[in-house]
Amino acid sequence: MAWSFKKYSDDADTIAAKNQRDQVAKNKPGEFTYADYAESDAVKNAQSALKNHEANKPGEFTYADYQESDLVKNAYAALQQHMANKPGEYQSQWLQGLNDTMNKIMNREKFSYDLNGDMLYQQYKDQYTTQGNLAMQDTMGQAAAMTGGYGNSYAQSVGQQTYQGYLQQLNDKVPELYKLALDQYNRETDDLYNQYGLYADRDDRDYSRYRDDVSDWQVDRDYLTGRYDTEADRDYGRYTNERDFAYGQHRDTVADWQTERNYLADQYNNERNWDYSLYTDGRDFAYGQHRDSVADWQYDLSRADGIYNTAKQISLDKYNNDRNLSYTKYTDERAFNEQQRHNKQTEAAAWTSANKPSSNTSLFGGFSEKEFTDAMRDAAERGSQKDAKALVTAAGNTDAAMEIYHSYFGEQDNGESHPNGEVSLGSGVYGQTIPLKEPTFVFDPKTGKWK
Repeated sequence: MAWSFKKYSDDADTIAAKNQRDQVAKNKPGEFTYADYAESDAVKNAQSALKNHEANKPGEFTYADYQESDLVKNAYAALQQHMANKPGEYQSQWLQGLNDTMNKIMNREKFSYDLNGDMLYQQYKDQYTTQGNLAMQDTMGQAAAMTGGYGNSYAQSVGQQTYQGYLQQLNDKVPELYKLALDQYNRETDDLYNQYGLYADRDDRDYSRYRDDVSDWQVDRDYLTGRYDTEADRDYGRYTNERDFAYGQHRDTVADWQTERNYLADQYNNERNWDYSLYTDGRDFAYGQHRDSVADWQYDLSRADGIYNTAKQISLDKYNNDRNLSYTKYTDERAFNEQQRHNKQTEAAAWTSANKPSSNTSLFGGFSEKEFTDAMRDAAERGSQKDAKALVTAAGNTDAAMEIYHSYFGEQDNGESHPNGEVSLGSGVYGQTIPLKEPTFVFDPKTGKWK
């Protein structure tokens, strides 16, 4: 018959310690909760004051564009009117005469003398020819009278000489006539130059008067320009001074606004920081209290675990002692029985000489002891208790087979013994491995727990 022992169950002290531990576990403090931060009225008022001030930020600087004063406009109008009356380009009334005279001078033919074309020469020619003919006739008549009234070659010769004398006088007049013609040519040339000079003098006088008018106009123009520039500079300078003064006032307004804004912003930040620091101080203090309660609970739970584990260990030690005594008694009785059976088999061997089964085979139902042991070891290595039990059944459930089976698997999950002869506590409810020996608890100040 296989050995068996009652299944372990906690005693009253162990149950009481477990209940106490479970009660402590149920009283675990909840998660830390704290109200979210909410701004105080002081912070809200400071923020509202800052927003109201920011809403009244000065606008961009604006100023009317420059507009010319009446003085500037009048000065400009006077200048423009004067500019409209600017003398035009000089127009000479003598230019045509100058050009015509100059053309005559430049295109005048060089002096040349033509006797046949000289009227005075023709007059002298007619005069001397007539006088020569008359003198020749008179001379020939006188010569004929001297010769008794008859014509002769002497008379003709003397008459011809007289005529030639008058012709010589005519020829003597040619240089004089040439000079007269040259003088006339030069006088005409001088007249042309004099006429050109007269035109030029008239033109110079008119141009001088024109330049005087232009100069007067320029002087007036410069005066009016200076007057306009002076008025414009003075007027624009007054405008810029007033504009710059207005801009300075605007910048002062902006600077005052910025100073006030910065003051309100600092005030808001200070109020908010102070308010939030009050909140965080309260929150941190509450969290510290919560952590203290958690630490106290952890201490109580660790202490309750220690008490429970100690009670459990004491109960297990007592159970293991009782079980070991029972198993020792069983093995002693089994050894005695096996010896008695062995003796009987020895006596039976005397008269059973043929086909006597091997002692090892009879003990293991057709298996040798080595075959059964190897197969049981293989099942144990594979962790297959099912195969091991099937092997015992195949061996006929003999005591020897059961003994080898218990040596590898013990009697787990039903209160039966393990191969080491003790019952294990396994894992606790809270994931702690409960030791078989009496625990020693040490308090850890860093974690606030007992270990």
